[in-house]
Amino acid sequence: MKSTIYGYEGTCDTAGYGFEPSNDWKDSLSSIKGYGACNRVKLTNIRETHSKTFKLPESFGDELYNNNVGYVKIWHG
Repeated sequence: MKSTIYGYEGTCDTAGYGFEPSNDWKDSLSSIKGYGACNRVKLTNIRETHSKTFKLPESFGDELYNNNVGYVKIWHG
């Protein structure tokens, strides 16, 4: 399933955007890419026990975050 999320303030800046994925996404998110200036993402797993920052685009593969994402923070950095 491919979905797109847009921020209200335009392309990414250094402050970026953060959101909690919907329940459907939390256990099915396996890759992410940024648009415009969005080139970094910090993922937190569902139980909030691990966080990691990635360069975009990123496919999670067998990473701890594959189908296990509780919070997403995306920005330009």
